[in-house]
Amino acid sequence: MNRVVVTGLGAVTPLGLGVPIFWQRLCAGERGMKRLSRLDPTGLRNENGGEINDWTFDPSAYGLRKAPDLAVQFLLHAAGEALGDAGLRGGKRGQTPFSSVALVASERGEGENGVSPHFPVGAVLSTNFGGGLAWEDFCRDGSPSDFDDFAFHTALDCLAHAFDLTGPLSLLSIACASGAAAVGYAFDLIRAGKAEAMLAGGHDVLSPSPLSGLSVLHTITAEDIRPFSADRSGTMFGEGAALLVLESLDSARARGAEIYAEVLGSWQNNNAYHLTAPDKGGAGMARVLGGALNDAQLDSAKLDHINAHGTGTKPHDVAETEALKSVLGGHAYEIPVCSIKGAIAHLMGAAGAVEALACVKTIETGVVPPTVNYREKDPECDLDYVPNEAREATVRYAATISAGVGGSNACVVFGPPPETASEAPPKAPTAVTCAVPGPYVLKHDVVVTGVAPISAIGIGRDDFAQGLAEGREGRRAPERLTGHGLPLLAECLDFVVEDYLESEKTYLDRCSELALAACALAWDDAGLDWRELEHERVGLCLGTAFGCLDSMANMTARVQSKGVRFGSPVIFTHSFANTPTSLAAVEYDLQGPTSTFCVGDVSAASALDYAWRIIADGRAEVVLAGGVEALSEPLLRYLAQAQPDYVPGEGACLLVLESAEHAARRGATALAQVLDVTLRKGEAAATTETPAWGHTFAASMALELAAKLLTSGGQNLMVTGAGGRDARATRLGASISLRRLP
Repeated sequence: MNRVVVTGLGAVTPLGLGVPIFWQRLCAGERGMKRLSRLDPTGLRNENGGEINDWTFDPSAYGLRKAPDLAVQFLLHAAGEALGDAGLRGGKRGQTPFSSVALVASERGEGENGVSPHFPVGAVLSTNFGGGLAWEDFCRDGSPSDFDDFAFHTALDCLAHAFDLTGPLSLLSIACASGAAAVGYAFDLIRAGKAEAMLAGGHDVLSPSPLSGLSVLHTITAEDIRPFSADRSGTMFGEGAALLVLESLDSARARGAEIYAEVLGSWQNNNAYHLTAPDKGGAGMARVLGGALNDAQLDSAKLDHINAHGTGTKPHDVAETEALKSVLGGHAYEIPVCSIKGAIAHLMGAAGAVEALACVKTIETGVVPPTVNYREKDPECDLDYVPNEAREATVRYAATISAGVGGSNACVVFGPPPETASEAPPKAPTAVTCAVPGPYVLKHDVVVTGVAPISAIGIGRDDFAQGLAEGREGRRAPERLTGHGLPLLAECLDFVVEDYLESEKTYLDRCSELALAACALAWDDAGLDWRELEHERVGLCLGTAFGCLDSMANMTARVQSKGVRFGSPVIFTHSFANTPTSLAAVEYDLQGPTSTFCVGDVSAASALDYAWRIIADGRAEVVLAGGVEALSEPLLRYLAQAQPDYVPGEGACLLVLESAEHAARRGATALAQVLDVTLRKGEAAATTETPAWGHTFAASMALELAAKLLTSGGQNLMVTGAGGRDARATRLGASISLRRLP
């Protein structure tokens, strides 16, 4: 496997624009919270937050016709800084970043934005709420351009366009663990030889509906954020973006790049306990730290520092402290542990990324930033939290831990720059073409032992196969939904979620209903009893382009009509993109990796790629992977204006992936072997013929794969996909290759 290093950093935070000012003010103990001014905070538990003001943005500097959502603007600025810092564009390490316009203009060659065409760079992004302000506007006025700006994959497409990225592209959303998970996935792609360099990190913006939900949940403090302090009462939220440039060590050395640190290991998992409450003793966070250290092959006694999740909420800070002590033992008392949320607030989908960035800066500078606003010792939080003042320390190995709504956890472990980095040849970035490394060496074959389709032409393997054989037509006039003028929909009219659940769950969004039912079908089709599995080695990777839009729309309608004080905590907790994944984790005790990918129509490919990779690596034994999409009033409202000739469908499809050894031990019949999944630059998807089950967005590639698996002909199977629903998203592409087994 390739070794992976960090060669560039970029950040937009409430402490200022750029990494130098962020790090200077952070270590000085300054804080970036103020009264919210862009929205009326009256009615929130706290009227303050980490808002970014005095912001200017020139879309033409990034080759864009108009400004995207503010969250994406933050992302583009941070990306420009990170690429410049890595020496892949104009700019110099350590300087105060100059304007984005000058940055692009200085390196723009033949109309492009400065990344060398000989050096393919990809990206893994993360976000909780996508284009959050654009979503509020769409719910208010119904403009299709606002929906385009809200869609999660739009950020990825804008980034790829602005910097001419040609490497793998993906985006994940697992609530507030997303940023660290994005760094981990990018790390996986590089060490597997799928990329030479990747941008990795997250972005989010403060908007009324999420703030309302976080307020009515009492996650937001009514006073002030005080991580790990005995008088803590909740957290505060902020906005921004943070990105790291990860690169193979060979590539960095070949072009003489300066190296901040080495990425040694990562992991993500789920508590499988509750959507919002931490599990007993922080068991999930303990497993994720232990898993990341194991992946890094690092003895826990060598860990010098932890940049903690540290939200300032009563139960979570205790759970995290208990998790650290359970993994590190007495060593937990010997190392500095800090939370930077007291300085910048909780940056949601960007939080894990900016905390990973802070770990890297600590290794580089030997300075541990303080946990500001710490006032009183808590006997349950009894570690060294570096209270109020930064501290000089020798830090060679550091880890960051993140956790999120839905029980998601992620951890990344960093180490010092490789000792032999000084032997690199003289720096000559413009004259070097870096070759893509050799193929990934798999430790385990990965096989498909079950398939669970839900579609307008059939539900379950047998019914779906019969529907294919009979030529059933799922496209018909709207019945369950209004259609908003669309003449045809492919609705799953025969789908009744109660047929697949062991207990009644009246609170489920349609997307979550489809996902849970697909899980139940998958277990049955593969002949697996989920209760008998080793839960820490079982996971779910799910793709969804739009997530729980019904719940999101209901939440926003309440806020816009009644005010931020009247958001519903139940609706809000079921409106995250990762809600279907999280509910399945709790239902089926999935304590391994549970991730949600939001890459438009190719979302299922990212889900399958990550699932296949962690089984092939030996980090998991069984993972359900695929895609889900539900038809909803907001989506149809958008499509009726933007794509009136489109025939949208809904459904889900999960493949049961297992290591060949695990399948053999239980005597399972393998349908196929996974050969490869490639995330690549896409081609226009508008020419593809609409299948009988309609265009099912994130479920499309998985359903197409199921159709090929269940029909005769051909040993080697390949499915390709590209694009999102708006015309811009043609840079997102993927392919999945299987070999049918006898």
